[in-house]
Amino acid sequence: MKRIKIKTEKLDYINPQDALLRFQDQNNLIFLDSANNTISKNNRYSYIAFDPIDSIKINKKNINFSSKEFIKARNILSKVSFKKIRSLPHFQCGYAGYLSYESGLINEKIRNNKKNEKIVPNIYLGLFDIVFAFDNKFKKAFLFSCNLNNEIKNKVNHEVRLQKAKNLYSIPRLNNAKVKLKGFNWKKDFTKKKYISKIKKVLKYIKDGDIFQANITQRFLSKIPNDFKSVQYYLKYRENTETPFSCFIKNSNFTILSYSPERFLRLEGNKIKVSPIKGTIKRGQSELEDRKLVATLKASEKDNAENLMIVDVLRNDISQACKPGSVKVTRLAEVETYNNVHHLVSDIEGNIKKGSDIFDILNFCMPGGSVTGAPKIRAMQIISELEDSNRGVYCGAIGYVSFSGYSDFNIPIRTVTVNKKRAYLNSGGGIVSDSDPLNEFIELNEKVENLVNINRTTRNNASHKAQRVE
Repeated sequence: MKRIKIKTEKLDYINPQDALLRFQDQNNLIFLDSANNTISKNNRYSYIAFDPIDSIKINKKNINFSSKEFIKARNILSKVSFKKIRSLPHFQCGYAGYLSYESGLINEKIRNNKKNEKIVPNIYLGLFDIVFAFDNKFKKAFLFSCNLNNEIKNKVNHEVRLQKAKNLYSIPRLNNAKVKLKGFNWKKDFTKKKYISKIKKVLKYIKDGDIFQANITQRFLSKIPNDFKSVQYYLKYRENTETPFSCFIKNSNFTILSYSPERFLRLEGNKIKVSPIKGTIKRGQSELEDRKLVATLKASEKDNAENLMIVDVLRNDISQACKPGSVKVTRLAEVETYNNVHHLVSDIEGNIKKGSDIFDILNFCMPGGSVTGAPKIRAMQIISELEDSNRGVYCGAIGYVSFSGYSDFNIPIRTVTVNKKRAYLNSGGGIVSDSDPLNEFIELNEKVENLVNINRTTRNNASHKAQRVE
């Protein structure tokens, strides 16, 4: 079978945020954004793609990863797959987008009796044959492209679309003057009293031995403000959060503004890696205070125990797609430092079975253990019982499947979803035996304070008390 080739072209480097402004009027736009200013292995690359040649868009509740949409995707991936060039960014054309939390329910046979609100599709993955890639460490930019016209019918020739993309990249766009944005007017979808009552129910389940931990979330709703311009809002929130797995998705019917610190899973060749976060503490105002806070986090029995529980969940999940004996915990509850917080992060790695692929792995691992609980299936059942609305993109997965055999997804836990009618924002926390319901309610509000108050700065955020991230 003749392979379809990927073309690579070097470009003059421009800041990815400036590039986003040049493409902001394009529809079906995705910006995978390494927003943290401290360049590390997790946030070295950023990507921009638009005008997908095809897409997977699934609205139904009962999602099957063996459906015709995924059979077609697997067929296309097999025709274009090639060995990645190590020195270049990883996403070298392919699928990119999101999978909702609910897309992970069917494999675990979790009943979802909630109304399907049709806020956004349950799955949206665009097939991008033109991708701009940015190496933020060495200040390099690349354009990846592949001609899929013989595989997928498109009204516009690939070369015409490619030239349009180059032209848009090369023409500077005047930045809009910075203004104080109005922001959303968020309202909780249930009361403080009701949320606390739900936490008490979880604590009873824990006391009765049903579970060790469950992640319970609350949703905020808002009308769309009159001054809402999606790119302006995305970039402003980006200043407030500075997280390495940020993402902007703009479609004609919805917009996703996401700011996650947590990788869900990464697949490179036959090696899979998952990196759950459990345990977070603020940054100090001085170097001495910062070191003390790191020591406090490292010594926290509660945070370490929670981290270990989720490691066990994810080790079990990826084992379903991996060769027996290959799954190893390569890092356990080690500190990672970001702009305004320290995290406890673990890594679990394994070698996938012959014949398994990224869609099998997503099927086995969705939703992520850090946003469900332990044991996972029972925790998910309790979540379905107690939460009043679907989570949607929040707590699902955002990322890409590259033709190079490299895939990377994060868990969207700081995420605003906007459709034509209103905006949605969720926040929650992992409930364990010694959780205090009132404190949990306070923490879930603190976790999204940078998104609730759009004009709040990162510096102010550093004064927050320690909190767990879910």
